[in-house]
Amino acid sequence: FFYFPLRVGVPPAYPVSYLPALALGTGELDIRGLLTAARNTSIQWYFLEMEVIPADQTMAAIRTSHEYLRGQS
Repeated sequence: FFYFPLRVGVPPAYPVSYLPALALGTGELDIRGLLTAARNTSIQWYFLEMEVIPADQTMAAIRTSHEYLRGQS
């Protein structure tokens, strides 16, 4: 199957083993444009990748991203 990982990364303030993420719709990446372009391909699934600093903000970022994506359909 074909999938599209949805993630907006931000350079970390200090060295970490992963690239911290922002909630979708809050960064500079044109998520709407990417989703529009993806609809014209054979992509069948979208996966939200979310690793947030601080970690206790992960669920809030997922909720924000979910609300943003619902508004794009």
